[in-house]
Amino acid sequence: MAVDGRNATQNDAKICPKGFYCRQGIRIRCPEGTYGDVEGLSAASCSGWCPAGYFCPFATTDFRPNPCLPGTYAAKGAAVCMTCPASSQSRASVLKTFQVLPQEQVVKPPCTTHRECCFFG
Repeated sequence: MAVDGRNATQNDAKICPKGFYCRQGIRIRCPEGTYGDVEGLSAASCSGWCPAGYFCPFATTDFRPNPCLPGTYAAKGAAVCMTCPASSQSRASVLKTFQVLPQEQVVKPPCTTHRECCFFG
């Protein structure tokens, strides 16, 4: 435990860094599908699940740089984005080509399910 009471590593009583959680002074990477955006975490859930439409590999500190690209999607807690099924397209990639849809019909990435993002055309 660090002097200020936050969770720390054994070596030199350093605060557990972002992207990790610490248990009994041992630094452990945040699991795939989670992120750790603050220091001093002590739970394996870290800061929480990666939101739908984003992917979080091990030790992710911020999910925002990891949106799924057009043609892919991810559910909450995903470590990787999944590719849209064969013979379908991502709505996001179609919207880049056709920007004349009324505002209420515009679907913006990130996509969270293949039913939401990928359609057969």
